[in-house]
Formats: sequence, C-alpha cells, structure tokens
Amino acid sequence: MYKPVPVHDVETQFARSARLTCFVLAAAGLGLASDITNPVIWGLIFGGLTGVLNGYFLRNRLKSIGSLDDVEQAKGFLKANYVSRLGLVVAVVFFASHVDFLSVYSVGAGLLLVPCLTVIDAAVTLYRHFAARDAVDKI
Repeated sequence: MYKPVPVHDVETQFARSARLTCFVLAAAGLGLASDITNPVIWGLIFGGLTGVLNGYFLRNRLKSIGSLDDVEQAKGFLKANYVSRLGLVVAVVFFASHVDFLSVYSVGAGLLLVPCLTVIDAAVTLYRHFAARDAVDKI
C-alpha cells in the first residue's frame, strides 16, 4: 500500500540539479544578446557555474566517503571539503567585488541557484509521488 519515498541518490540528484541550472544559465545567456556588458547577467552566469562546480566537489566527496570505515575519519574528510568549498565561495565573491564587469549580488544569486533548484526539484518529485499515491488510493 505504501511505496517508499522517491529519494534520489547523489549521482542522480547532482545530474538533475546541474541540468536545471544549465537551462537557467542558458536562458540568462540569451539575455547577453541584448547587452553584452550587463554585469548582472555575467554575475549570475559566473555564480551559477561556480555553484555547479561547488556541487561537483560535494558529490565527489560524498561518493568517496562511502569507502571510509571510521566515523571520525569521515567527519574530518567532510570538514576538509567544507573548508575548501567555502574558500571557493569566498574567493569568488572577493573577485566579484573587485572587478567592474560582475555584480556581487547576482554572483550571490548564482551561487544559490543550485541549492534552490535542488530543493524545488525534490519538492516537485515528492509532490508527484504523493499526488499519484493519493489518486490511486481514492479509486
């Protein structure tokens, strides 16, 4: 009667999130046709690509953590990854604040694009799962 909740594995979720982000960035790239010097669009693209790179590093780290046996070693492994990914974000925002062709606010929005699209994708997947289950149960 109850099906398991459709939780995607790390590989599938990253692939879906990266694909959705690339669609959004491609749509933003079409805006560059009207104004090639727009710092908001360049910042969104730069931040979005950095967000995808950040997600790629997280996916690789989560894949490799499955082979570790010690819990403390796994925690240290994740902390090292967290520091490197946070350093990447700080470096990108610092770079964007010192150049004229990038908007810092749109870089921040681009960095948050991947997590937001991941949450929206997961919510839509869960809604479809429970809506289909409730529709079958009402028959």
